[in-house]
Amino acid sequence: MVRYRKRIKRYLKTLQIPLTSLEKQKEIVSQIEEIEKKIEENRKIVEGAKELKEGFLMRYL
Repeated sequence: MVRYRKRIKRYLKTLQIPLTSLEKQKEIVSQIEEIEKKIEENRKIVEGAKELKEGFLMRYL
C-alpha cells in the first residue's frame, strides 16, 4: 500500500495541467460576474412581480 501511495504521489508531481492565460481567466471571471449581476437583477424583477400578484389577489379576492 505504501509503495502504491509513493507511485501515485510521484505521478501527481509530474502531472501537468494546462491553464489558460491569466488574461483569459480574468476575461472569463468578468463575463461570469456580468451574468451573475443579470441573474440578480432578474431575481429582483421576479420578486417584484410576485409582490404585485399578491397585492392584486388581496385586492380582488
